[in-house]
Amino acid sequence: MATLNPKLARLSTVNEEKLLIASMPSHVSQLSKRQLMNDLRRARKLRNKYRSLAREEARARLRGGSNRRGAAVNTRVKAKAFDDALKRFEKQLAARRPVAARPKARRAPRARRSVVPGRAQARRTRTARATSMRVRSEATRALRARRKQQAMNLKRRQSFISARGRRSQARRNR
Repeated sequence: MATLNPKLARLSTVNEEKLLIASMPSHVSQLSKRQLMNDLRRARKLRNKYRSLAREEARARLRGGSNRRGAAVNTRVKAKAFDDALKRFEKQLAARRPVAARPKARRAPRARRSVVPGRAQARRTRTARATSMRVRSEATRALRARRKQQAMNLKRRQSFISARGRRSQARRNR
């Protein structure tokens, strides 16, 4: 039976430990395709979780807000473990996929041809670019104004509701 590194086993929950054991080479080959896909999804989710958590802890340490250096190290260890598990699951899935179903290597995109053969396509003028930028900035400005108005209406509505609550409470206190 495969076992985990004792430190990793101590850091992991029961379900995480089961997933890591299932990713070991002796176990991963015995999984059905459905189990493999399910475990792959769980490993990716946990890897992303611990990777982002490690980044957050590193940022907090740089800002000076945290003295939890050991916690950051443990989080990185878990992120690495789930990254390795994910690679093993993906390798097993690729080995099971038939050769015809594997994605083909992509070719480099072909260069665009000009509209008229033998003549280079005209570049957009500065005024055309400036016009398109102006239209985009006006649309963005209108969108921001609409969002600001919605936020003001929301604040007004919240103020009305909280004041109504205070007035009714004052009547009850009389």
